[in-house]
Amino acid sequence: KDESGHRVGLSMEQVDQLSEAYPEHIILVEADGSRSLPMKLHRSDEPLFPESTTLAVAVTGLSAIGGKVEDVLHRFGRDGFVAPEIKTENKAGKKIWGWDETYELLTREDGYISKVPADVPMMLAFCQMDDCDDTIGLFQFLDRMMEKVPLILMGDLADLEPRMKAVYNTDYES
Repeated sequence: KDESGHRVGLSMEQVDQLSEAYPEHIILVEADGSRSLPMKLHRSDEPLFPESTTLAVAVTGLSAIGGKVEDVLHRFGRDGFVAPEIKTENKAGKKIWGWDETYELLTREDGYISKVPADVPMMLAFCQMDDCDDTIGLFQFLDRMMEKVPLILMGDLADLEPRMKAVYNTDYES
């Protein structure tokens, strides 16, 4: 950790050196953590990808859906970070994080998808599947996302037996 208590990882150059030294290995890099929250607003220079990246996986938590924005979105309300317009409301009329906000965060001009290097394939991975009560919204969201990303993995690792489901768009054109 550095003097402010933040974890300090390997540089992207060090990751590339690992890839060169161990070409037969798969090296997983958490390029951009969210301080244990399910969603994150990125700085303009985030996420960082090593040159040796062969697959980008955007991992996010489905527990964000239906939550208070300030409780589920890292850096919400901080200067210099622009959150999607929060349009989703719960039954009491309070603004909450929803599928439209998630879609915008991933697909907007400066969203996660735009940050992936052009020659690197990407997929989405949604954790905390058991925390998602809105399956109708989930399927509508998946339908929209699969126009942009051909492979989406969903799962829950909270129990002793991890559960994973994958959806794939066979019509996707890269």
